[in-house]
Amino acid sequence: MRALPFLGWLFGAMFLISVGLGFGLLGNRVLTSLSGEAALAWLTFIATIWLAIWSFQKTKRKEAEAQLFPQKSVIYKELIDIIRDNMFAVKGWIPPINQDEMAHRLARVRYDMIVWGGQDTIRAIERFEGASADANDIATMFSAIARLYAAVRKDLGHSDDPQLAEDLFLAQILLDERESVRAMLRGNPGTGGG
Repeated sequence: MRALPFLGWLFGAMFLISVGLGFGLLGNRVLTSLSGEAALAWLTFIATIWLAIWSFQKTKRKEAEAQLFPQKSVIYKELIDIIRDNMFAVKGWIPPINQDEMAHRLARVRYDMIVWGGQDTIRAIERFEGASADANDIATMFSAIARLYAAVRKDLGHSDDPQLAEDLFLAQILLDERESVRAMLRGNPGTGGG
């Protein structure tokens, strides 16, 4: 993984040198009556080198992301399971959760994310934990969960529209409570039903 930034710098330097040499030679030849065909050949050569470097860098970045995906997906699945278990316990669908056990599970996820987690997801967990500490501000906690879902999905490679994270969270709320929760998420706690 450490080789990727070095390779990026190396190829960037090679690109700049080749562009400089190419334009220098091209400029020299044009000024000394180089034919249009030769000028086009030089431009094609430069463009081909640049495209090859860009393609190589993009391929290496995708390979690195593909190698990280299995580890990230396991950790993020555990994170979502923690949130699910808390919500199910609040709804009474499962027995009450031992909070020490839940804190331990979340701590394990946070430590694993030091290695495997994306920066937006790590920050979203921090906001979620801060919101969870204040049980009186349910709207902030709901919003933090929705933002956490968005960060997780983005880090796993999804290209979601901005509304999907809220919709995913609302899908976990009872149907008759969704509009009031949607209003809370959008900053209008007095709107909607009970």
